[in-house]
Amino acid sequence: MSHDKNLWEYRLVLPTMLLAVSFVMWSTSTSDVGLFVGMPTCILDGDTIVINDTKIRLKDINAPEVDSQSASHECLNGTSAGQLAKMNLSRLVIGKTVACTSEGIDCYGRRLGYCYANHLNVNQAMVRSGYAVHKLYKDLQRERTVSYTPQTIK
Repeated sequence: MSHDKNLWEYRLVLPTMLLAVSFVMWSTSTSDVGLFVGMPTCILDGDTIVINDTKIRLKDINAPEVDSQSASHECLNGTSAGQLAKMNLSRLVIGKTVACTSEGIDCYGRRLGYCYANHLNVNQAMVRSGYAVHKLYKDLQRERTVSYTPQTIK
């Protein structure tokens, strides 16, 4: 009888323990996934915004850096392509409620995500307007191989 009782306990306890361990592993592995909603408080450049003190890098796009000194990044009246990209991103999101997915974290500690303002895909809008290029990154590592031409920046 005691053998049957122990067997019953193992049949009940073991699956419960496995379920608990699985839940803990799942919850820690998906901690980078979520949704950030709010009004951006800062636009860092043409592909990074701040919502509720969280830096969010627009996923799968790349815009020129604001502080780039490269001659190929110079545009109208000495305004850099990076500054123009930042101004365009500001126009798309400032004063609006923005929802951003969280698809992981890049090597700089920023959340990667797709952002939407008034049902507009901001990532896509930046590319379509010519202020950013579509870029897929491998293993969340930033590649620095994109070159900008006058055709990619308005």
